[in-house]
Amino acid sequence: MEVGDFVVSKKPNTDPLISGAMIYKRAVIVSITPFALVSEDGDMRWSTWEDDRVQVVGHASEEITERCIDRYVRDMSKYL
Repeated sequence: MEVGDFVVSKKPNTDPLISGAMIYKRAVIVSITPFALVSEDGDMRWSTWEDDRVQVVGHASEEITERCIDRYVRDMSKYL
């Protein structure tokens, strides 16, 4: 697993990538330590998932990866 990888839940029926009423098919890894995911569109961030709950299904384009990392950095800068 590396930053920029697309991941999906290993158990999408019982442990989906979810936020409110929205279920996401996949997410992008934006940080390994701490492990963090951002939705492909950059509208959701997960920091409570562990890497053993997801599996890699591909690698995001540079544009998608940058968008997702930007979202993560914006969120994390609130805590600095």
